[in-house]
Amino acid sequence: MPARKAKKKRLIEPLDIRSQASPLGQFWQPLFELPVTFPRIYFDVAMGNVIRNPNVNSTVLMRADIYQEMVNDTIHYSKTRKVDLADNWLTHNLSDTEPRLYTIPGYHVSSYVVRRNVPRNPSRDSVTNQTCALYTDLTDSDRLVVYVAHLLTPDACPFYLPLARAVALLYHVDHRGATCSVHYMLYENTPPLLARDANDRLIRVGLHLLNTCVKHSMGSQSGYTKRVSHDQVVDRIEFQDRYIALKHKYSASLMANWVEKTDPTKHIFEDLGIAAFLIQLWGSMYKSPSDFEFVDLGCGNGLLVHILVSEGYRGRGIDARKRKSWETYPKNVQECLHEQLVVPAVLKNDLPEFDAQDPYLHFVEGASENTFYVGNHSDELTLWLPLLDRPFIAIPCCSHNLSGSKHRFVTPGQAQVSEYAALVDKVAQLAEKAGWKVEQEMLRIPSTRNAAIIGRKKFGPPADIAKIVADEGGAKAWVETTRQLRHTISGH
Repeated sequence: MPARKAKKKRLIEPLDIRSQASPLGQFWQPLFELPVTFPRIYFDVAMGNVIRNPNVNSTVLMRADIYQEMVNDTIHYSKTRKVDLADNWLTHNLSDTEPRLYTIPGYHVSSYVVRRNVPRNPSRDSVTNQTCALYTDLTDSDRLVVYVAHLLTPDACPFYLPLARAVALLYHVDHRGATCSVHYMLYENTPPLLARDANDRLIRVGLHLLNTCVKHSMGSQSGYTKRVSHDQVVDRIEFQDRYIALKHKYSASLMANWVEKTDPTKHIFEDLGIAAFLIQLWGSMYKSPSDFEFVDLGCGNGLLVHILVSEGYRGRGIDARKRKSWETYPKNVQECLHEQLVVPAVLKNDLPEFDAQDPYLHFVEGASENTFYVGNHSDELTLWLPLLDRPFIAIPCCSHNLSGSKHRFVTPGQAQVSEYAALVDKVAQLAEKAGWKVEQEMLRIPSTRNAAIIGRKKFGPPADIAKIVADEGGAKAWVETTRQLRHTISGH
């Protein structure tokens, strides 16, 4: 029998402490408390991560840009370039970048960060500044994190922040053991916490903040590390700002004119994310969009081609079957979409009965040196991307071998690797055999199939592609697949 999955540990019900006095002083109101068993150091690690990644607490937020930080009594100002804000972004009081710190009896400030909160949709939710301060007590046993938004009035508070002057998370040790608790400093003329019911937003947000704090501290204690690393190839801030701009520019019209049966929210925002990544990637490879041409092999609905061409990039998309969406795009985009069957040049001699001039067949050969191949969930073509002797990006989805047949690969020495992970490993392995310096990125897109294998530079002597194909078992069946597709698609 297969082993049962271990049940996730659930946090115990927090203690409602609203009727008690807050240890932080008369201006503070306590809310909930949880007993904990982890040492203080894990609270420090977890909260340090949460402060730098506010999206952990709110899915409305995309990131935080750190502007100023004080550690060991030394103030450090961000050395990163100033992020330009788009004209359509809502902002509030961004010129206020000095820390907002409260005096709390028995505690002193040991470090602080002034961060800029950047929402996923800044044309709807305002960009704001916020001070996140870490306090220590006189015995160095307690820790306190205090968040203070740089707001001019309560009415300016965006949805992603609790409507309060400040919110605090306290790690405290006494004769009972260690506890974590959440406290608010409310605005004047607002109902006290004790007068609010369980469905009040401040109550719900406070509970969420406390649970997140405890959960991440426990994860830190258990040695949890992220299984994937993002932003290895393209800068995170540049990608996210580009994505926000593309989403604002295209998402509404694309949603309104969607004609495919597939889920528009998935495909639109996924391809906007891929387009943002490619634009930033190409910016590091070429001096201008006119210096290269992209070819999207297996372009499907053509959405990615539409976005990139609309952004001024030269390119085309090729797919064996025309999609409904193609006719909804502007004329200049439609001219870049081609209903053709892609045939790797190494297989050309296996198709003697096909006229090499047949316009339905697209033999991948003789491409300009400035060609960049894109394989976005191109399935049967995925393994071929590294073998086409031009820079490429492959974003695998379904697992097929070089013959175009469904196939499950196995990563040597790693029996527990998933089918998808093994496919990603296989693409990277073939890319290395073909002489590419392989780069990998986990794309920030709404898809679990978000691994990208990238080849920009080659090393060593030219690879023998025919030998690589032969070593992989050949691709004779691709010819049969080609025949079937050519004769079964209407009009060919």
